[in-house]
This record gives sequence, structure tokens and C-alpha cells, in this order.
Amino acid sequence: MQASFPNHPLITVVLTILLLNGSAACVESRKTGSTTPAATGPETSVETAGGSPQTDTDAEPPAPRPTGEVARVEPTPVATGSGSLSSEEQALLDHHNRVRADVKVAALTWSDKLKGVAAAWGRKLVDKGCVMEHSRGSGYGENLFMGSAEYFTMEDAAKSWESEKKFYTGAPLDGSNWYKSGHYTQMVWSKTTEVGCAKVTCKGSLIVICNYNPPGNFMGQKAY
Repeated sequence: MQASFPNHPLITVVLTILLLNGSAACVESRKTGSTTPAATGPETSVETAGGSPQTDTDAEPPAPRPTGEVARVEPTPVATGSGSLSSEEQALLDHHNRVRADVKVAALTWSDKLKGVAAAWGRKLVDKGCVMEHSRGSGYGENLFMGSAEYFTMEDAAKSWESEKKFYTGAPLDGSNWYKSGHYTQMVWSKTTEVGCAKVTCKGSLIVICNYNPPGNFMGQKAY
């Protein structure tokens, strides 16, 4: 996720989240580098943010994520896409729109242009050695997810982002609530109308990149 701070640079800190089912985990940030994950069980990484909007700081430990599959919300809106989506892309788009329907926000349409931007960045992440790192200067919102390619799908990325819903109360975004719920708030940002996503695999890991237009997560504004 990315937050927009008027008159301030973007602040991105990457964390790898510890699954509650006994999965392995590692922690990564621009300041501290990364550790090698244990070899047992599936692992997942979801970038998030922490610290002051003005300066890079060490991120506080992330809040625990719920166990089990996130419940689906009915009725399911009809997803609007390009007509050439893969089944996995369609499932990811549909999941976004179920989450948005839950808070009465209009459904997103699929953008092949945004998918291309996401795919290009995914290839760069592979070239960098399978890292979790935001793109810069695209002008779009961005959510990232990394997990074992053996266990996770593109829709699992959306489920992970949706799980932050419990941390968002509808208040205007600030450094505190954005840190805990920024993936979710970008998913449901009312002014966002398009999404495009891509995946890459590298060293046994699945990386999912979603770009959003117009971008969300502006400080001082409500998601919807």
C-alpha cells in the first residue's frame, strides 16, 4: 500500500507478516534489511507502513491476522473487466468488488494498462532478487503481497488485504490507522475506479502487485 502525504515524500516500510497457523516468517525493512525465513510451512509477506509520516522509522510489530478464510459478502456484484481476464484475475477482481460492496462503494473495473504497469514492476522485483519493494513515481496506488507459490493464489492477496478491515473505523487517515489498515483502505477507496494486477513467481514465492487509479490513501481523508 502507499499513502500520499501532501508536501511530504512517500514513506514505505516493508514488513513480512507472521501467519497464525505456525508459518515461518521474516522481517524486512529499508533500514534493517532481511532475515532468512525458516524452511517449514507456508510463508506470507504483506508490505505495510509504520512510523512517522515525516521520517523513516523502525516499524512496530504488526497486529495479528485472523485465522481461517475471510467470509464472503453477498450479494456479489458483477465484476467489470476487459473480457480477457484469467480465472485467477477475475477471482481477484471479484474479491475486491465484494469488499467494496460491503461498504456500499462502487465496483472497480479492470484495467489492462494497470496490469501492464504491475507486470513490469513484478519483473523488476524478480531481477532485484525477489524483494518486496514499492515502485516509485507511477502515480498509481499500489498493494503488494508475497507468499509461497505452492500455497497461495492471487485472490489470497486480496483476502490478506481485506483482513485489515477490523482496524479501520471510517476515520480520516493518519499515520496510525494507515499503518494498520492501508491495504484495506486502498481496496475500498471510494474515488478509485480501476484496478489492474499481475503476479510473478521467483524462488518458490508468489508476488502479487495491484495498481489502483486514481490512487487512494491520502492523509486526512476518509476511505469512503
